[in-house]
Amino acid sequence: CMAGVSRSASLCIIYLIKYERMTLRQAYHYVKSARPIIRPNVGFWKQMVDYERRTRGELI
Repeated sequence: CMAGVSRSASLCIIYLIKYERMTLRQAYHYVKSARPIIRPNVGFWKQMVDYERRTRGELI
């Protein structure tokens, strides 16, 4: 978490999906443009994909 590579980046991405109504892809690229070092781990990716599916009903 201290490095801001996986966990904190995932939280930022989910925040953008939930409150800024971005898609997972848009949110990822937005965070990546501000902090190029991010690399959410596989477990977080699965959870983010599931979250997007539940909130949007589909992947975009």
